[in-house]
Amino acid sequence: MSVWKDYIPPVTDEVDEINQPAHYNQSSIEPIDVIEAWKLTYHLGNVLKYIARAEHKGSTIKDLKKARWYLDRHIKQKELHGSKNQKNTGSI
Repeated sequence: MSVWKDYIPPVTDEVDEINQPAHYNQSSIEPIDVIEAWKLTYHLGNVLKYIARAEHKGSTIKDLKKARWYLDRHIKQKELHGSKNQKNTGSI
């Protein structure tokens, strides 16, 4: 659970681009809460973040390519260093 979950920002008409950017508030679940709850690595957390906001930030293709970049990097590291959860057979 995010330490910010109980944080109540001051009431204003302005969008809070730091604590609650509009492109992350498209549902009741924020990407940071999922990342922390699932204990995702840096790379997989970024994959989730970029996919979650892709359709809402105005840069869909760019964000999906960034997600793919982080996923490819994560896969490469798993292939080089092995995975704790699965034998590295080189096939999917």
